[in-house]
Amino acid sequence: MSTRRLTVEISEDSFELLRRSVEQGNYASPDEAVDALLMQLPPDGSDEELERWMNEEVIPAYDEAEAHPEQLLTLDQVREHLAQQREARSKASHAA
Repeated sequence: MSTRRLTVEISEDSFELLRRSVEQGNYASPDEAVDALLMQLPPDGSDEELERWMNEEVIPAYDEAEAHPEQLLTLDQVREHLAQQREARSKASHAA
């Protein structure tokens, strides 16, 4: 594979993430890490699946939440619900 040299500037956080990823052995070099990430981009520069998900699921869910905020749960309510479910499963598994 032929290569070309490109110089880019990235944020300090991105640099640290890249450095750690190479240090942990996820990639042999920063070049390999960047190349692997670029290969994940769609070939035509668009992401039709992401667009579909945003248009068909995320935006309608957001619009519904905006229209009916009384139906939303607080973080504490979600945590309580999950705790109750865990407890019920735990009791069921101990009873079996």
